[in-house]
Amino acid sequence: MRPLMPLIFAVLGACATQDVGVSTGTARFPEFPTGIFSALKKSCSTPAQQYIRLSPTVAECREYLEPEATAAIILTYEGTTDELPQLILRMETRADGTDTLLTTTAYLNVPQKTQGAIHVTFPSDHFDRMLKDLYRESGGVPE
Repeated sequence: MRPLMPLIFAVLGACATQDVGVSTGTARFPEFPTGIFSALKKSCSTPAQQYIRLSPTVAECREYLEPEATAAIILTYEGTTDELPQLILRMETRADGTDTLLTTTAYLNVPQKTQGAIHVTFPSDHFDRMLKDLYRESGGVPE
């Protein structure tokens, strides 16, 4: 997954200021997809990134953006400089019968001056294809 992470963030970063919404992908695995979580942790290792294991079934990679992109996003979405925007790739599993359902969500988290945060993304067929390929390579069946 290491080579995919920069591409995922590049796709989201290039398109992030277009629409508000959340981009997701889902796949069914016959057992818990430990390999995907390990790959996410390994690929989330630069100084601008932070890997967070929120629970045994939820993990995130959070990444700060370049200064120019950060400034543009703050201005576009009336963000705050007290807490900077981050790209977030979140993986979450849940039991579904005998299978494990993995949902991957990617978005730009933009903290607001007067309220919580908004999630910004631009739907990308390329990102969706990459996720489906990753799921298949890891033994999952995309939904």
